[in-house]
Amino acid sequence: MAVEHDKIGIWSEVKLAIIKKYAAAYTTVMEAQRRDRFPRMRWFYIDAYAGSGHHVSKTRGDLVEGSPLIALNTKPAFHEYHFIDSDTGRAAELRKEAGDRDDVFTYSENCNTVLLSKVFPRADYSQYKRALCLLDPYNIDLTWEVIATAGTARFD
Repeated sequence: MAVEHDKIGIWSEVKLAIIKKYAAAYTTVMEAQRRDRFPRMRWFYIDAYAGSGHHVSKTRGDLVEGSPLIALNTKPAFHEYHFIDSDTGRAAELRKEAGDRDDVFTYSENCNTVLLSKVFPRADYSQYKRALCLLDPYNIDLTWEVIATAGTARFD
């Protein structure tokens, strides 16, 4: 059964364009830091509300790459990708998009639980691991604990 893609408006398309530019700038800066000063440095992309990887433009009607696919196509690349969507159909669709890559972790769980227990601990600052974390909920169900942990964590 195919997943129905979310329909997004112009502001969401603008947001995705910003994410695309920011992710490329972020990985470029991180790669320069790794190359010049911290050879062990690794950086992750975390998306708490990843979706299926595609949306449908309300204005044009065509498919638009979502933030997970933008991240997967960013150069220089991230070292790990953590995609979370509690909808099992969307998570399965995203797993298909990612293929058999061993640097992609897709979770079909509640983001509040998986971020605190599985994802944030991997971005260990003392181990030179950093993360670009996207917390952009399409429904407001982030807990304060997740927001506070993300806000005080030293994973960028």
